[in-house]
Amino acid sequence: MSFRHGSSFATILALSALVSITGCTASHQQVRSSSSSLNASAENRPDWLQTSSFERDGFRYFVGSANEVMDLTQGLESAETEARKVILSTVQADLRQEFAPGLLGRSESAVQAFESSLSASIAGLQPKGVMHVNRYWERKRALQGSSGAYRYQMSLLVRISKVEYARMRELAFRQLSRQLASDTAHPSF
Repeated sequence: MSFRHGSSFATILALSALVSITGCTASHQQVRSSSSSLNASAENRPDWLQTSSFERDGFRYFVGSANEVMDLTQGLESAETEARKVILSTVQADLRQEFAPGLLGRSESAVQAFESSLSASIAGLQPKGVMHVNRYWERKRALQGSSGAYRYQMSLLVRISKVEYARMRELAFRQLSRQLASDTAHPSF
């Protein structure tokens, strides 16, 4: 008998979760339809919007996006800024992955010190040779209560040579290594 009770409880729980998910999906679709695109720079969304970065033909490609901007010029500037941030966060993720084995078993304060040093090593980097490859925008109705009738969503595909990316990564690696070497004298690391 308790098996049936447990089974009924599991069924009720599963149905509740399904109703919740369905409700969330329906409300999400409602929001999406109220901010649907009025027009766009291309008939179909480009494939490169599906990822934040990829490699091809000696280049690394990155995507930056800007939402709810007033005009296309502002959107392009904001999207380029975001693409540069994606480049730097990718360098940061590469270095974090490289240093991860050395952080195993370290104290929480040592890991925090590493993260702080990693952020500092990335902060001064300026990606050079970033070239615009493609852009895609959508014009949407502004939300009620906003000034202006329309807002834009801009996405920008940029590329940087693998050589320049490796140079930036090497600079950050050296700076991080120096910082960590000076931190080893401290008990946190």
